[in-house]
Amino acid sequence: MVDDHEGTRDFTCSVLQNAGFAVLACASGEEALVTIAQDPTIGLLITDIMMPGRLDGWRLAESSKALRGGLRIIYITAGPSVIRTQGQGPGLGPLVPKPCTPEQLIVSVQRMFGLSPGPRRRN
Repeated sequence: MVDDHEGTRDFTCSVLQNAGFAVLACASGEEALVTIAQDPTIGLLITDIMMPGRLDGWRLAESSKALRGGLRIIYITAGPSVIRTQGQGPGLGPLVPKPCTPEQLIVSVQRMFGLSPGPRRRN
């Protein structure tokens, strides 16, 4: 989960961990790209679109896909001006508006993994 705002990172990680998902948090696109390159178990990237630094969410997604073609991506954003298409990033994944409810976030992640929406058991 990548977001430059600590509160959003904490909220997203907490929601997903409570739903039974393992989550890593990064504060920048640069940090996330290093983490993705080093950890082959990462199956999903959730990234804010508007972040400072050389890697905003769009560039992070493109760089991450270049490293790992099978990586799933969900974009999150509070800025409607950055939505390039209806609910989709640049051909790489769905977009979830901020703020979102815990249920919206969980269902978005479940769909990315082909899971039926609903409660998950923690392992």
